[in-house]
Amino acid sequence: MGEMRKSRKGIFFTLTAILITAFFLLTIRNNQVPVDDVQQIRIQLVHDFLAATEQSYAKEYLEISAVKALRAYDQVILSREGTGQDPYPTHVEGEFSTFLVEMMRDGYAPGSSTLHPIMDGNTLDARFNELRMIGEDLLSISLDLSMSDITISQASPWIITVTGKLSYHAESPGLGLWQKESIIASNISIEGFDDPLYSAHGLAHPIKKSVVVDWSQDTRAAVTQHYLDTTYRSYPAAPSFLGRYYGSTSPSPFGIESIIRPAKFGLSQDFVSYADYIYFTCGIGDPSCRGCDKVYMVYPNRIPFVTEPVYLDEEHILSYSIYESEPACPV
Repeated sequence: MGEMRKSRKGIFFTLTAILITAFFLLTIRNNQVPVDDVQQIRIQLVHDFLAATEQSYAKEYLEISAVKALRAYDQVILSREGTGQDPYPTHVEGEFSTFLVEMMRDGYAPGSSTLHPIMDGNTLDARFNELRMIGEDLLSISLDLSMSDITISQASPWIITVTGKLSYHAESPGLGLWQKESIIASNISIEGFDDPLYSAHGLAHPIKKSVVVDWSQDTRAAVTQHYLDTTYRSYPAAPSFLGRYYGSTSPSPFGIESIIRPAKFGLSQDFVSYADYIYFTCGIGDPSCRGCDKVYMVYPNRIPFVTEPVYLDEEHILSYSIYESEPACPV
């Protein structure tokens, strides 16, 4: 919905520019405006157009291309499940960032020479071409636009920030020359994105933040809902949202996690912690994280309305303030 609203704003701006230009041409044709005033009107139109580009549209297009690139990258991960390929195009943070920026620019997925369908019309080049056409066709200016030094980072568990350096050079015979560089930044909520960790195992699961803020109190009902709905909480021992795109299991101050419900996703119920990053990355038969001596079973009355066993490692038992549990190994 946010992207649709931005597109509508772009259409509104285009139609407004057309109406203004049509009025401008009509007044010239009827000789109703002195030549000097006409020049001032044209200069003001160009100035307003470039100001809107810098202050609004460049930021919106940067955000849209980043959102689309993240969704397209996730689709690449999802499509590799079951093929025998490593689902992650890379496990290196720097390479992931490079791949993502390249997708924002040209729309090509890692290792592909064809435009990813999600990126069709949503690359920075495609979006900037729309602005170039408005400038050339409606305002008679030659406009060069570019976005460099693009970075995507996290400074919060729930928000990613995309930044870039916008450069433009606009010129029109008889009017003047405009050129400028400025830093553009946009914050994007991760809620609603599919979790790449789930995608790597063939599961499409959107991120939804748990409403619980404090897990140190009696959270019986909260843990129940958290488990049943597979929602997320921030947790510094878990990997971050961006880290999940390259298969990271490293702790992050911006880490997020869910408690996976295997029955909900058709997965095996085994003696392994259901914290998502542990469940998915613990190898079959791996004695370091798998086995009844590595997990505790949460009492059913601790999580009401749940009849299947729920396994968590000791760290998570404590962090969720679950005091009614027992070792999973039969006594």
